[in-house]
Amino acid sequence: MRNNRSPDMSRSMLVAGLACVLAAVLTGCASRPTFKASNWHLPWHRAAAPAPVPVQELGVHSEADVSGVRQYWSRNTLRIDVTALSGTGTLQLQPNAVNGWPARLEFAVRAGGIAQLEVQGEQRIVFPVSAATVDGAPQVLPLAPSVWSPMTRQLIVSWR
Repeated sequence: MRNNRSPDMSRSMLVAGLACVLAAVLTGCASRPTFKASNWHLPWHRAAAPAPVPVQELGVHSEADVSGVRQYWSRNTLRIDVTALSGTGTLQLQPNAVNGWPARLEFAVRAGGIAQLEVQGEQRIVFPVSAATVDGAPQVLPLAPSVWSPMTRQLIVSWR
């Protein structure tokens, strides 16, 4: 079958198609609030997540200096950051009178500072702290809910 289109007709269809594509691109650009290079980014290039905000959900008591112990929320889990601790020691965690114990607890530890973390409440659990991670991130140790109950008065945390 023979092509009945003339070269002028093919060229005009190409120009019309390019005009439609150009119009679609410009429409997309017009929908941006401002047309500045700083507002454009690649989909996989996002800003880093903000640093977690320290909270004071549990009372921390110890004879040693435990000012390096921080508490953060990681979704619905209270993360107790003990990465600043080293050597040996003990601290007590107590719930506040208003909220009680959180539903989930976890500890963030850094290898090299401590070799073992022990938590004692309704049950006793011992976490060995493994070797340092490749990226240097702290190791997160989730605490089983059976270790404490709403009636638990305190959790005793020991490290060595």
